[in-house]
Amino acid sequence: MGKLLMMILLPSVLFLAACQDSPPPEPGGSLSIPNKDFLINRKFRLKAVNGLDYSGETVPTLEFGDDFMVSGRVCNNFRGPGELENGRLTVRAPVATQMACLAGGLDQLENSLFKMLENGASLSVDGSRLYLRQGDSTLTFEAEPDRAE
Repeated sequence: MGKLLMMILLPSVLFLAACQDSPPPEPGGSLSIPNKDFLINRKFRLKAVNGLDYSGETVPTLEFGDDFMVSGRVCNNFRGPGELENGRLTVRAPVATQMACLAGGLDQLENSLFKMLENGASLSVDGSRLYLRQGDSTLTFEAEPDRAE
């Protein structure tokens, strides 16, 4: 029943997100393209999907390691070597655990994130917000405070 409900609700949510009054910011304006130095050793938590606040119980993460190894978690942990070129983030051959995503909609969110990372997504920042874009999809992440603070 839960999967059926998500199959019905997810397209509605995505449609409403496309129709909302305040879409995610477009590149330009206060947005900038980050370099690797800005991203290394930083962890981000998902805040919004296509401009709609994310309020799931499990909060997906995205983290950039010393060697620009990109890792994170949606319902599965994942990791792979990142490449950043001309504002486009790509993660080549990521590996992930293979647990079933039972929480509503996380499997679709995970599949979308993996597709963005593998195929390359435009990457921009505005303050502590990180935006991943591919086609009509935008994932907005918020940086965790530095551990030194």
